[in-house]
Amino acid sequence: MSACNTTENAADFADLRRALRIHRWNVYGYSYGTDLALTYLRRHPQGIRSVAIDSVVPRRSSACRGRGTAPVRGSTRSSRHARRSRAAGAPIRTSRAC
Repeated sequence: MSACNTTENAADFADLRRALRIHRWNVYGYSYGTDLALTYLRRHPQGIRSVAIDSVVPRRSSACRGRGTAPVRGSTRSSRHARRSRAAGAPIRTSRAC
């Protein structure tokens, strides 16, 4: 089980891209996948065209252990904000990459 971790999973994706002979690809991470996508980007940037992350889970959070609810609360707040913004006719703000 020591090889079952985010760093090794990121290396597996790098190996998979090469095995499939894909020159560049887009990476999408959701929840735990956000941590995996960012680890993959840091350790294996070659071959990555873009990275999109959604419902970010903070590192070391209880959500990573399957018991947390932070992503659910965050998405609920975002949904309420989006509904209020639409009702007021305001554009919906989105996060921009650095």
